[in-house]
Amino acid sequence: DWDLASDMMFVSPRAQSFMGLTPSEPRRLRREWLNRATTHADDAPIVRAALSAHLRGGTQHLAVEFRMRHPDGRWRWLRQRGLALRNTTGKPYRMAGSMEDITQAKEAEAERTRLETKLRQAQKLEAMGTLAGGIAHDFNNILSAILGYGEMAQREAIADSRQRRHLDAIL
Repeated sequence: DWDLASDMMFVSPRAQSFMGLTPSEPRRLRREWLNRATTHADDAPIVRAALSAHLRGGTQHLAVEFRMRHPDGRWRWLRQRGLALRNTTGKPYRMAGSMEDITQAKEAEAERTRLETKLRQAQKLEAMGTLAGGIAHDFNNILSAILGYGEMAQREAIADSRQRRHLDAIL
């Protein structure tokens, strides 16, 4: 819960733990919360843009996913949702929201993507094997005809003739 006029923000103990913080005083200035938590450098601009768009009235609600570093060094995925309360002129004066840890879901999604990639690769290899088998079968049919006609010609060729040497080389 963020009072935009005073810049005071309430962050529940559970949300603090999601952020990798040891739960402490839940009411602080927003900039103090931002200084205490480490948002991934790639995600910070995304969070700022989503919040800015919502406060300007560009989106009906805030919905953003981002990573925060925990004290053990791991990055945890969080989903933050919120809604700005506005006065009669449409100016936001308060922001309320929630946060959830979606790390397991993100890791499962990444694993699913990895397995789908492996499956597609296996399917490509299987298709290539089927194609190679088909080509080998067709080539074998052609070679069978060449060998059959070559053997017939070889039987009729004169021994030690140039024609016989060429047919021997072919076979």
